[in-house]
Order: sequence, then C-alpha cells, then structure tokens
Amino acid sequence: MINRLKYKKFFVLCFAVSIIYIFFACIKSGYFIDEIYSYGLANSYYKTDISEYDIYDRIIGGEVFYDYLTVNNGEKFNYSSVYSNQIRDVHPPLYYMLLHTVCSFTPGRLLKSNGILLNFIFMYICLFFLYKLCLKIFKKEEYCEYLSLAAAAVYAFSCFAVSTVIYIRMYMMLTMLTVIYAYCHVLLVDEKKYIRLFLFSGFILMLGFLTQYYFIIPAFFISLSYFIYILAKKKFKIAAVYTVIMLVALMLSYAVFPYFVSQLRGDNNTYMQNLSSDLSRGILHRLLYNFISFISNINYGMFGNMKSAALVAYIVISCFAFFEAKIYGSRGKTDKVKLKTSDLFISIAMAVTGLTCIILFAVIWVPASRYYYNIVPFISVIFTYAFYKYFTFISGIGKKKYFICSLVLYLFFSCAGYFISIYGSFSTASGFNTDLKTVYPVEYIYLQHRYVDKFFDDSPDTDCIFITDYKNAAVTQDIYELMQCSRVYICSEERIEEAVKMLSAEKDSIIIIDVGSGLWGSRYNDSEILGRLKDYGFKSRALLYEKELTKAYIVTGSK
Repeated sequence: MINRLKYKKFFVLCFAVSIIYIFFACIKSGYFIDEIYSYGLANSYYKTDISEYDIYDRIIGGEVFYDYLTVNNGEKFNYSSVYSNQIRDVHPPLYYMLLHTVCSFTPGRLLKSNGILLNFIFMYICLFFLYKLCLKIFKKEEYCEYLSLAAAAVYAFSCFAVSTVIYIRMYMMLTMLTVIYAYCHVLLVDEKKYIRLFLFSGFILMLGFLTQYYFIIPAFFISLSYFIYILAKKKFKIAAVYTVIMLVALMLSYAVFPYFVSQLRGDNNTYMQNLSSDLSRGILHRLLYNFISFISNINYGMFGNMKSAALVAYIVISCFAFFEAKIYGSRGKTDKVKLKTSDLFISIAMAVTGLTCIILFAVIWVPASRYYYNIVPFISVIFTYAFYKYFTFISGIGKKKYFICSLVLYLFFSCAGYFISIYGSFSTASGFNTDLKTVYPVEYIYLQHRYVDKFFDDSPDTDCIFITDYKNAAVTQDIYELMQCSRVYICSEERIEEAVKMLSAEKDSIIIIDVGSGLWGSRYNDSEILGRLKDYGFKSRALLYEKELTKAYIVTGSK
C-alpha cells in the first residue's frame, strides 16, 4: 500500500501537470496522419487502409470515412479484426487492441478523448515508476526524495511529455513500459528473491515487444547491463535463469504475433525498402544527420526552443554559485568528489540512453522526436542529476538553492515552450498559429483546425474534390476533413472534368490537391490544377489549409 504521507508531494506534482495535460488535450484540434491510422487500424472492420473501401472515381459520402475510423454496431470488442489489420501494418497489435476497447464504448463516434484517456493512464503510471526508480537510484543522496521529485518534474513538465500525452499513438504506452522495465532491473540489484522479478520483467518485455518494436533497443541494453553485473558478481546460475526467462518471453511474444518477421522484412509494407534506399547514402551521413536532428529535438522538447537563453541563464547562475563559494568559502569540505551508488546507476543510464540513440540514429529515416519519447525520462534523470552534482561541485553547501533556481529556470523555459506552441511566435504573440508544417515545442496540437472546423460548421453541405494519383497516404492524412464533407470525389488529375460535374457554382466547395513529394505524394502542381479548374467555371477563393502532403482550397463559381 502506498504511503500517502511519503508520496504526497508526488501527488501534488501529478495534479499540477494534469492541469497542463488537460489544457493541451482540450485545445488539440486536428490529427496527424499516424493518429488517423491509430483509429483506422483499431476500429475498421478487417480493412487496414482506407483504399480498401470503394472510394475512387465515384461520389461518396463522409460516412465512408466514419466507418473506417469508428466502431460500428456489431463490431465492438472484435479483436480478431484488430489483429488482422496489424498483420498488414508495420506495428504489433497490443496498443490498437486497447484503443479499440476504449472506442467500443463510444460506437459510431470519433473522439480525441478516447486515445488521450489511454495516454493519461499510461503517463501517471509512468511517472509513478519513474519516481520510484529515482528513489531507488538516489537513496544514498542527501536530498533523495527532493532529487527524485525533481527528476520526475523535469520529465513531466517537459514539452516532450505534453506531446507524448496528446499524441494518439503507442508512444506513451511504450515510454511507460520502458520505465517499468528499467525499474525492475534496478530492483534486481538488491533483490534476493529474484525469480518473481525475472518473471515480471519477462512479462513487461512481452508487453513492450507487442506494443512497439523499438522497445527492444533500450530493453536489450538494460538487460545487458544487468547481465554483466551478475556475471561480475559471479552469479552464473542467476545469469542462466535470467537468460532463459527473457528468451522464453521473446518466444512467447513471437508465438502471440509471429508476423513481425514479415513486417520487418517489408513483405506488406515499404519500410525496409525505404530504409535500405536511405542507407545507400552512407551510414555516417545518416548518423550525423539524425544526431543533429536529435539535438534540435532536445532543444524544442526540453528547453522550449530557447537554447541560447537557457545557456546564458545557466552560465549566470553558475557564476553566482562559483563566486559566492569563493567569497564566503561555502564549499568547505564538500567539494571532494566521492563516487556513490547513484553515480554508477547514472553512468549505466547514460550508456543505455547513448547506445539506444546510436541504434535509433541508424534505423529511423524520419528524424521525428516521437522515436525518442521512451528514453526522455532517462534523459530527464540524467540532466537532473548532472545539475545537482555540478552545483555540488562548484557551490558546496550552497548547492540546494542554486539547484532549485536551475529547476525554476527549467520550468520557465517549459512554459515558454507552451506559449510558443500556442501562439506561434514569442515576439509577436499575434494569435493561434495556422501553419501545420512548422514544428513547435509541443507537437500535434494543430490549432489551425479551429478555422477549418469553423468553415465546415458554417458550410455543413460542402462538396469536395480530392486530386491524387491514388496515393493512400494523402487521402488518409485528410480523412478528418473528408468526413465532414457532404459529398467527396477522389480521382486523378486526368479525371478532373468528371469530378467537377459534382460541384455547384452556387456555393463554396473545396478542392484538395496531393502536392506531396517522395513515396507518399503525387507531386501535383496545385497552380496548374487550379488553372484547369477555371476552364470549368470555378476559381480558388482562399487557401483553407496546407499539410505535409496536401493543399486545400475553397473554390466557388467564377461567374
């Protein structure tokens, strides 16, 4: 049973961050393409992609897209459908089954709250085990409880954490399982009754494997660290038992979902082909490019894209701490460096995090921050402890106030990141941002959709032409908009004449053009297509929105 007195500060932390999480969950207005896939793969009835519906070269209603994203009557709690969909996807099925479970309680409705609710639960469990992990790591430190609370707060208030909570994908669940797996192995260092922890660790390994394959990367290095530790202690029997249990867990994972082999081989997807093509440019180029992107992501996700201001602020604090120690002699005997258990754990955390990053640099071909979400808690712990040791070294007995000051500054930069994400520009504060392609410290809020939604509220009988070279990704990306249209005609540029017959010159309609490049886009020129539209009596009135793959225009009769 939790000692409420001991954990009361932790519960206050959870309450404080809840206000932030709920605020951003409420203002989230649109969906990233992968979030659309989350709902589609979880809820569509034995259909992996929207292209498996009869949607091309014909007039369809918005209800087709609702059918793809929501649970219909007779389809509730149908996990065989979810499993079947994931066979042809690139991810294992566990997260999608959980999302399908929640959505089954609200059939026929697409609700952001369904996905975000799951993430809220995962986040609080993650924070609880992160706090317990830190209590275990820092148990020899003078301010163990406060240091542990600080590490949890550094993660919880980060823009990374907010993004993970509101991003309706498996990454919050992945982060939770990664932290629990690390906590189990820290417990194993002192635990004599290790069998039950081995079994629980194996269970977490299974859950992680069935959630996201990237779980295996940090899990491998965590397990390797513990394996080396028990070998160094000459506990060969324990090492053998541990190895067998972990291998059995992996084999059980394979038995539950054996299709991961075909997924990684690229039998049903193009991921491996894209990865191989990208690697042809050179592994060093790839590592360097992703490393630079990672540093940029840290700047955005932990310092609100204010790295220069943060650097200056921490230099100023350091100068104050150093000169105070010199003038008043506050360092005393405390400036002697003594290695502690916490130093060892932090060193292992740095090794696990660093090696995980190197592997990720090598295998990811989209340098997005979401692929690092599950190691951000470890980065937060490392940062917190590094600042604590730094001020202990330069300030001695004055370390506490300067450490607290550094945390307050960190919270300031986090709040600045929230502000920038909402208003788009710290200097002008001109209003909600309307650029879906620009990266902000808090990702995936898409406030621009407030204006898109207002358009559909004012024009509920809107017709839409979607011009694409039959690219599934472009259509999927814009499903949230298409489902709000009265009638939709999806076709290639060659069939635009047929599609225009559906439009009425008496009201506003929209035309969405697939302008995306690369594998997922049609590379259409929107100016040329709008020019052709004029030949049929319609002209563009305004740009409604622009995404990674598409541009949407409001069109009306030109006469």
